[in-house]
Amino acid sequence: MGFGRYLSYAFLICLLLILRYNKRNPQLVLSFSIITIGLLFSGLRAGLLSVILISVYIIFKEIYQKKFSLLILKQFSVAILLSLLISLFFPQYIESVEIRYFNLSHFSNFTFNGDSAIDARLQSYSNSLKMFGDALLFGQGFGGFNQRYDNNSLPTIIKYPHNLFLEVASELGLIGIAIILVLLILTFNKLKHTNEIIVLLFIHSLILSFFSGALPDQKPLFVFFSILFLSQQKLNYLKNIS
Repeated sequence: MGFGRYLSYAFLICLLLILRYNKRNPQLVLSFSIITIGLLFSGLRAGLLSVILISVYIIFKEIYQKKFSLLILKQFSVAILLSLLISLFFPQYIESVEIRYFNLSHFSNFTFNGDSAIDARLQSYSNSLKMFGDALLFGQGFGGFNQRYDNNSLPTIIKYPHNLFLEVASELGLIGIAIILVLLILTFNKLKHTNEIIVLLFIHSLILSFFSGALPDQKPLFVFFSILFLSQQKLNYLKNIS
């Protein structure tokens, strides 16, 4: 999970570099290809979903603003071809990864082709809501989910809900939710006046927090909260990053 999370950031940064530089850079294209393969083979579906959504937005915006050149298209085409060629050297990973992504497209009767990871998450979401209902104001306390459902009968042992808001709701109650929402809103309001690249990475961190990782694993998201304490001079510096 950690491998996929950090590779997803590297993927977006490489994508933005290729688009913004708009000049030949074989090393960057090769790096982008290797990072893409690493992200796919990590099996982190949340990371892949987020980078796809953000990439589509970025590329369509570049096309709309007429900044998407033939050179950029060629570099992306080469990167995709290299990714396919590199993946052929690791056939043992392809099958297992295919199953993980294949299960997402087979939804019926509230199940995903018997995918234990997804089934466990859905059950943990339900358990989190029950915990929240039992202690609305202050929640069950840090680590409360693990203490209540340790060695449980979930399809896969899950020690946290894999959703930032559900974890905060179940363990810290309404007080915790209010704190997180205020931090997110204040952070976004400051970020939107700085740089689109930073805003997109913030959104990516937020999307990841909906599907994977415990509260301490959301470090990239929490790093953005530090922007609330930056001076106007530092904010202007972020705004001018190209």
